[in-house]
Amino acid sequence: ATTKKSWALLKELYGVSTPEESTGVITDALLGAVGPAIVVAHQGPAGLGEDAGAICGRDWTPQAADFGDDDLRDSLASARSVGIPCVCFGHMHAPLRHGGRRRMVCERDGTVYVNAAEVPRHRDSSANGKDFHYTIVDFGPGDHVDRVAGVWLSEEAGLVEEEVLWRRE
Repeated sequence: ATTKKSWALLKELYGVSTPEESTGVITDALLGAVGPAIVVAHQGPAGLGEDAGAICGRDWTPQAADFGDDDLRDSLASARSVGIPCVCFGHMHAPLRHGGRRRMVCERDGTVYVNAAEVPRHRDSSANGKDFHYTIVDFGPGDHVDRVAGVWLSEEAGLVEEEVLWRRE
């Protein structure tokens, strides 16, 4: 839930002071896209947090819950006609609080959702100095996502490690 203080900041920065106003602004931006829209957000949409390890699942409380944003969910549903092949976000870290890893990619209704919140984003490597994590989204013909991978790169060695997180079947 967004606090009153958060809505005050959102009003100051973006002119929105309610969830409905936020949904309207996001929807208008999506409907104004020329061609398919790729959405980049801080947090993912509500509806993708069916359990603690889900792409938008809450894992830090005893009761797992969906921790996605309602306004983003509603905007995506309202603007689906423009074509939204990919929604990228972060916020929900890959390592789960009580062990294990979060599912970082899922596909629903033709949209691939990608959580890029690998933590830590860099690591020390005895062979390569420092490695940095990136999430790569490969698009194919027809403006659809073909593959999503997490990669570790170093300035000295280039590609150090690659993990395919999702691939179109």
